[in-house]
Amino acid sequence: MPSPTISTPPSTPAGSNARRLLGAAACLTAVGALSACSLFEEALPITYEVDVAGDVDDEPVRVEYLGREWGLGDQETVGETVPRAAALPVSYETLAQSGDSVSITAAAIPGAVLSCTVLVDGEVVDEQESPAPGEEVTCGTTVQE
Repeated sequence: MPSPTISTPPSTPAGSNARRLLGAAACLTAVGALSACSLFEEALPITYEVDVAGDVDDEPVRVEYLGREWGLGDQETVGETVPRAAALPVSYETLAQSGDSVSITAAAIPGAVLSCTVLVDGEVVDEQESPAPGEEVTCGTTVQE
């Protein structure tokens, strides 16, 4: 009766595991260096709010603000005309990165006092009110980390 054959998996060369570990360490170091260079910069949530006070005759509110559609996208000006019948205050959500200027402007409405607020990551960083009825209002800041 023939004796059973025992097969063993081929052995891995001793240096192969060491090379894998060195390769993994190099990858982690590269990712860390790229993170430090802000390649993977975090986008912060920005909330803009606009409100209207005063007796106005269903005059729409023209609003323009700076924002990003996604974290690494270009910053752009977004404009919207809000019907006065819309629920006020109105709010807008967008993204910004550290160092971005963010702002919102509501165009003047005769007889109305306008107010605006800018929140960065849930914290109020600017609040303004139009200096007099019928004047525009602008809120803004530079985003800090």
